[in-house]
Amino acid sequence: GSGPAGLTIAVILARKGYQVTIFEGRDKIGGVLRYSVPEFRLPRKVIDDFEYHHLVLKNIRVRPNTTIGGAITIENMFEDGYKAIFLGTGMWKPNTLHIKGETLGNVHFGINYLNNPDSYRLGESINVIGTGKVAMDVARTAIRNGSRDVTCFSITKKVAASQYEYSYAKLEGVEFEYNKRPVEIVDDGVIF
Repeated sequence: GSGPAGLTIAVILARKGYQVTIFEGRDKIGGVLRYSVPEFRLPRKVIDDFEYHHLVLKNIRVRPNTTIGGAITIENMFEDGYKAIFLGTGMWKPNTLHIKGETLGNVHFGINYLNNPDSYRLGESINVIGTGKVAMDVARTAIRNGSRDVTCFSITKKVAASQYEYSYAKLEGVEFEYNKRPVEIVDDGVIF
């Protein structure tokens, strides 16, 4: 994969003289950097510049739209002469709350939403459970996509994201509620 870990290892190995090929399951490199960090926090041009300066110029090959484990196996790669393989599987699995109601149609996982926000219809009022960096990205992206009443809920007395992320979310209109633990999700919202 060509997420942060895969890109880092590829560049380090290329600097040491190894011939490197990155197999990427998507059409472009970057992993969560490209597909889940919003453009307002990490412009895609930065990733494109990285690709040119650190992959193209170092002759690191990229095979897009290619996953390992289907048509190409690890055994095939060793048969073709690869000496070492790094598997960067990514951060695509959502964290669940393990509470009743998570399968309802009005519930969405942050990592999935950030992957393609234009495919969601969140409405004007949304609750974001969590106050970490991903929650800040979800809240700020939702506002940019038309949600007007966005509230992040924290189970503690403070926000988990950095002060920088928190202050920008506040400036953009995100509200915060503290000491609220979700126990169930229903059609009308969250029961704390």
